[in-house]
Amino acid sequence: MNYKVMTILLILLCCFMGAASAADDVSMDVADTSVDDVVTVDAVSEDVSDSATVEETELSDETTIEDASDGIKTDEISQESVQVDSEPTRASSVTVTSWSRLNTYCIKTTPQTIYVSGAINASSTIRIQNNATIIGKPGSYITGGSNGVTYFNNTGDLSITFKNMTFKNMNAGILFKLTTITGTNKFINCSFENIYTSVYKSSVIWNDNGTMNISGCNFTNCQNGFGAVTNFATNGSVWMNVENCRFVNNTARSEPGGINNCGELNVTNSTFINNKANMWAGAVHTHTNSTTHIENSTFNNNVAGSGTLGWNGGALFSYGTLEVINSVFNDNYCHVGTGGGAIYGYSYLGSIYNITVDHCNFTRNVNNYTNGCAGAIGVQNIGYLYVYNSIFVNNSADNGQAIAAISKDEPYCLNCTNCSCPNCPNCTNCTHHNVSTGNPTTEIVNNTFINHTGTGETVIIAGNHYLFENNTFPNSTQNNNYTRSGSQNDSPSVDLINIPQTRTNNKLGSSKLSDENDEIYVDITGIDDYDEIWDSFRFACEDVNEGGIVYLSKGVYSDAAPFGLWKNFTVIGLDKENVLINILNGIEIELGCGGMHDHYTHTFKNITFSCPISENDDLIFEDCVFINSTIGAGGYVNSEPIENTWDIENSYNYTYINCDFINTTIEICKFGQINFINCTFENITADSIVRNKGGFTLQDAINLYDCTFTNVNVKGIIDVPAGSTPVERYRIEGCTGVENFGPITEGDHDYVNITQSRAETVLVVDIDTYGNLLVNLTDASGNAMAEDEVLISVNGAEATPYTLGTDGLLSIALADLTDATGKLNIAVSFEENDDYKGSTGSVSTVLVINNVTVEVPVEVPVYITVNQTATSITASDLTATAKVAKTLTVTLKDANGKVLANKAVKVTVNGKTSTVTTDKNGVAKVNVNYAKAGTYYYTLSFLGDNDYKASMKAV
Repeated sequence: MNYKVMTILLILLCCFMGAASAADDVSMDVADTSVDDVVTVDAVSEDVSDSATVEETELSDETTIEDASDGIKTDEISQESVQVDSEPTRASSVTVTSWSRLNTYCIKTTPQTIYVSGAINASSTIRIQNNATIIGKPGSYITGGSNGVTYFNNTGDLSITFKNMTFKNMNAGILFKLTTITGTNKFINCSFENIYTSVYKSSVIWNDNGTMNISGCNFTNCQNGFGAVTNFATNGSVWMNVENCRFVNNTARSEPGGINNCGELNVTNSTFINNKANMWAGAVHTHTNSTTHIENSTFNNNVAGSGTLGWNGGALFSYGTLEVINSVFNDNYCHVGTGGGAIYGYSYLGSIYNITVDHCNFTRNVNNYTNGCAGAIGVQNIGYLYVYNSIFVNNSADNGQAIAAISKDEPYCLNCTNCSCPNCPNCTNCTHHNVSTGNPTTEIVNNTFINHTGTGETVIIAGNHYLFENNTFPNSTQNNNYTRSGSQNDSPSVDLINIPQTRTNNKLGSSKLSDENDEIYVDITGIDDYDEIWDSFRFACEDVNEGGIVYLSKGVYSDAAPFGLWKNFTVIGLDKENVLINILNGIEIELGCGGMHDHYTHTFKNITFSCPISENDDLIFEDCVFINSTIGAGGYVNSEPIENTWDIENSYNYTYINCDFINTTIEICKFGQINFINCTFENITADSIVRNKGGFTLQDAINLYDCTFTNVNVKGIIDVPAGSTPVERYRIEGCTGVENFGPITEGDHDYVNITQSRAETVLVVDIDTYGNLLVNLTDASGNAMAEDEVLISVNGAEATPYTLGTDGLLSIALADLTDATGKLNIAVSFEENDDYKGSTGSVSTVLVINNVTVEVPVEVPVYITVNQTATSITASDLTATAKVAKTLTVTLKDANGKVLANKAVKVTVNGKTSTVTTDKNGVAKVNVNYAKAGTYYYTLSFLGDNDYKASMKAV
């Protein structure tokens, strides 16, 4: 009998055994600054050799996916923005909800995949002993802790990964201190908020040996001894890669505010904002014999010395090798006799600084110390500075408003007490460290310095070890034209200067420029001859490349007419009040192409016009002034015989943004659309300010948005043919200073002062954790736009219409939306109509399809229906006072009224996103505090999880 039982059991066991083979895994590695999320979709194909009965099991609300899947093993494929290494040993997977359970699996000696769920309080040191991958579930975070404790370290040569983890409101000695030899430790898409580390040389993350990659992470409001991140080897060597990260409002008790590098460091596509150090380097410090490479990154409002003490390098400081490529520095600050509002370096302890800056932009960086140096970049004594192909705008210091390469034998004060900072060499109450002596070696080539109008030189160079070539100084003070024999003060007057060097990915313009004449500067100061003045502007516009920029110095440009040029270009005045385009002998100037039906865009910025203007083709005016002028738009096309206009498919566009019109009227002809946005109109007496000539066709329209009218005496703001359709052909919305009446008809004219206001709409686009595109459309009050239509386009393809539900929501799987994989740029739009203004939204992601083939001799499929419960977010509109903090209260409940605790709610306002977590009452609180009065639209999103559906709310 026993043999029969055993035989039956063996037969049953064989029937349920499956031979599994992984056929192929298809994935994509994508690293891009515009990607918000990575979505991985598993597509499983099964080779079935037999059929079996299908059973359906329905889960209750309390049943979890983990419960249903207990005992089932799956392959998990992850995607990162850095190289992914395969593990030699398959990891076990577990979910933990407490610090002790996290410690239990971290100290195991076999690889572990650990999912962190809920809120966990840190209590003691965890010493990781395996190649662990620790992943945060939505809404989870680690908090708590106490001073003096290092909460994560490790043993041995490991590769440890932290992914999607949040650490917030924590105290520690050091939060992470990790080492490796041949492996790589990784932090991917992690968030560090309000972390205080207490020991002297402390950081949130310390790479103590080997290689570390930090990708897609945020460091916010952290206070540390030596930077939020440290790359320093107690023994051995360190390499660190920081990619797509943000460092915001971090403070160092010593230095720096962001990253402390004592090895090899690469920083790409990262942002540093409002970081402060009590000593050197508001953002990144490169120590002795170390190397830092920074590319495609932004540094704004960083401070060395916390704005009061005297230290160098508002953003960056270096004793070693520093390379900065294609990056932006705005409003960084220092207060010291030597300087470096953005970057500074000197040699120390046998380490020679070697700083290279190429294709970067520096704007409004400051050293405000009296008689201080180097508003943007400074170096001191022996070492190497190379600055190429960069643009400097309105930086300030008494000496070297933009760049100062100085020789100054001056020690720096340490542990300063009872003395006058900065640089107190005669102080007897504190210690000093001495910098090297000698002159710097400097190359400053192919740079542009704009609007450095202080009395000091824009660039100063000490010694004779330099190369100074092809630099231009529009509206900037520069009396010394450096040569290898010294200074020269008799530089000839030049009316047209070309920049011969290619500028790749120029941050000042919107295009990627190439070849010579990408930027041309016209300086007519001191030139009296009419022909030279006229030719300089005209020839500049002729010579500038497609997509290039022409800069105009202050002066009067008479009869200047860049007309008939079939290319796109921009003209920028360097001083709006003093760059004047005027007429000679009463002749009107002509702007645009004219005589052809192609579309080219000419853009004019920061210029004053005082003359009649004939405009043709597509024109954009930003921050311009029109005085005592008449403007005729589209006259060339309108004058053509009708049979010659058959090939015109789109109206020509004339757009004015933030412009002032003083005693000026406008006429727009057929085949033209004209738009005025936030413009002012003053001292105008006429029948109308804007008149249509010839009627409307194609996309023709006259639109005025948020404009102001002062001392205007007219029959109507606009004059259109009688019976023209409002909204479709003309709009006057959000304007002030006009009488509130509709069309007044006189003969074949309608004079109009205002049109019916339309409601604002709010369009929110997001992607949930299951790879679904979520779209939510409401009016400005948060009311759902039920069953309206939106257009969705993927990667620039033709838009497809989709209808929203009765709740104004749309959820569609990415795999159903497009056949494309890899990087997806998704654009969603709601088109305006008679009642509502249009709105747009977009999101980027990476869609990865993982194809896994499983061969199963006997299949018993179980179909599991997961009943996700609907949710709702409630929050009321809030009225607050500028500069006074208030709290927006957000509540998350399910459809049954049950409050949902420990759920992440995404908060989006003005394009910026943060996350709050609901408490035990389902309530999350958002701090509201603005310096400026206005209306701010908040979008609150719960992206859903295994048990609950997504929901959104706009307030």
